[in-house]
Amino acid sequence: MRSSSGLRMYAIICSLPPPCLMEDETRCAVTVSVEDECHETYAERLSGGQKLLFPPNTMQFIIEALSDGKLVELSIGRYNATIVSTCFVKLYQEILDLDITHVECN
Repeated sequence: MRSSSGLRMYAIICSLPPPCLMEDETRCAVTVSVEDECHETYAERLSGGQKLLFPPNTMQFIIEALSDGKLVELSIGRYNATIVSTCFVKLYQEILDLDITHVECN
């Protein structure tokens, strides 16, 4: 997502919320794998725990991998997903090119 406050990346879990950290109910553990490289991080749990906000360094890691045509695998609790890079560069560029300075709210 892109707004006047910057670029953000979310994951939406369309089932039971992923487990939170024992020491922090507002975050959950996420593993991002690209080829032989694993990136362990913590996402912020939003909207009842089913919407996760990735930290900026994780977002950059995913964007760079997809821009290079690599598969990205996410592991969040019992959930696993593979993100393919098909059309990523084109679609990402469209997001970056959006004019967000003239948004009208009705």
